[in-house]
Parts: sequence; C-alpha cells; structure tokens
Amino acid sequence: MNRRHLLSSTVLVLPWPAVRASDGFTLVTESLAQAEREHVARHGADEPPPKRVRSLFPAIKVVAPRATRDDLVSPLRIELLFETSPDARIVPATFRVLYGMLKFDLTDNVRQNATLTERGLLAEKAAVPKGSHRLFLQIGDDKGRVTEQELRVKVGG
Repeated sequence: MNRRHLLSSTVLVLPWPAVRASDGFTLVTESLAQAEREHVARHGADEPPPKRVRSLFPAIKVVAPRATRDDLVSPLRIELLFETSPDARIVPATFRVLYGMLKFDLTDNVRQNATLTERGLLAEKAAVPKGSHRLFLQIGDDKGRVTEQELRVKVGG
C-alpha cells in the first residue's frame, strides 16, 4: 500500500462527529491531532510549509484568533479577510484548509460550518483539542494567483 493510499484511508476512517450548528463544529478531531503528533515525532516539524505566493495578491489576513503567547481556549472563532488587486476578484471556490504536516484536508467541514465569501471567512465555535496545531489556508483569485497562509494555534486546558 503506498503512502497516498494510506493517508486517504486514514482520512476516511476519521469521521466528523455530528454537531448541531448552534453548538459549533469540530474543526480538528483528537484522532487527526494524534496522527499529526505521531508524524511530527517520527519526522520532525522543521519542514517549512510550501509557499504558493506568486505576488502580493491575493492575501489572507487572519483577524481571529489573534497571535498570542498565551494558550487559546476551544472552541475558537476564526475570522479571515481576503484581499486582491483592484483588477481581480477572489474566487471563494478556491478556498482550502489543510491541517498539519500531513495536510489533512478540512475544507469541506469548514465550508459546511462557516460563512465563506469573496471578502473572507467566519467560523464560530470551531472545536480544537488541546495542543499545538498548524492550519494552512489557501485562496485564489480570478487571475489564477494563489496564496497560502499558515495559522498556528496553541490550545490549552
């Protein structure tokens, strides 16, 4: 079994728990967080994230959660603003969320539980287990330009 098949099988085994919209949603399951911790323990976390920035635009600005040295409390409020040049438009269909070094794709779960527009994204009550987490956020515009922004969060008790 090759690595790609193994990873896709892992994702299929980790279903998202059913959560009512008013209660929020599970952004990262404990199973995904554990798979990421094991991968980092085996291979290290020094691998730089791939950059897809081809120009200054488009851009992703993280409004929330704000960067802090203190641990955050789950559930999180995630608010992003998208920007592009005056002659282009953001294409919301290009938005992706990938988790950790293994790049688990959380996009469908986020889209179902957040408001996504050309201006940005708002996700309320995103549950994340304790620990350090890396999300890779991607967006593109109608000029074919794509950018990736890393969001690191540390959730405490």
